Amino acid sequence: MGQNRLSGRKVLVVDDNSPSRELLTLLFRAAGAEVTEAANGVEAVDKCGADDFDLVLMDVQMPVMDGLEATTAIRADESRSADRPQPLIVAVTAHAMGEAVRSCLAAGMDAVITKPIDPGTVVADVIRLLEER
Repeated sequence: MGQNRLSGRKVLVVDDNSPSRELLTLLFRAAGAEVTEAANGVEAVDKCGADDFDLVLMDVQMPVMDGLEATTAIRADESRSADRPQPLIVAVTAHAMGEAVRSCLAAGMDAVITKPIDPGTVVADVIRLLEER
C-alpha cells in the first residue's frame, strides 16, 4: 500500500456504519493521510465548509442526509475558488450498478468504489484518482 503515499493529504471519511468508517480511517491513516470522520451527510457538509479536504469518501445511503444530498451541497459551496478547490468526492456504496452510479456522478461525485471495501486496493485506487486530477 505504500506508507506515507498520502502524506499531507486531508481525507474526510463519511459513513453512518462505524466499522466501515473505522476501516477506511485506518487504511488511509496507514497511508499517511490526515483523516477526519463524519457519521452522516450533515456532518460532512459542515466539516467541508470548515476545512479543506483533498478527498471525501462518501457513503451514499445514510440517515439525516444521504451522500447524494451532501455531495450536492458541498459542490454548491460558493466559497470554493482556485485558492480553495473542491475536494475529490468518491462514493462508497454497495449499489454500484447502472442507475446508482449515474446518480452518484450526477450529484457531483467523481468516482464510485464498491462495498465491501477491498483493503488491498482501495488506497491505491484513490491515489490514482487523485493523481489523475
